[in-house]
Amino acid sequence: MPANVTVESLDSNTCGAGTVSFTADEVKLTNGTIPAAPVAKGAGSCQITVTVTSTKKGIYTNTIAPGNFNGIAYNGTNAQLNVLAGYY
Repeated sequence: MPANVTVESLDSNTCGAGTVSFTADEVKLTNGTIPAAPVAKGAGSCQITVTVTSTKKGIYTNTIAPGNFNGIAYNGTNAQLNVLAGYY
């Protein structure tokens, strides 16, 4: 997680029967399963949703580095989180 952003709780997991664990600054999937993609629709996917909080308003970028999942390389990605005044 970006600096000043803290993971508070796990909300959902569509990645099979794996275990999702988290600390204040990391979310981890162990032994999960990414469902197969529909025919001719590209790669399969799953989603882990968490609630985060921040001590400061601002725009934060969360980055997932490129890596390898069970022998299959994947590209990195990032997303922005906008913490508004009054909501931190």
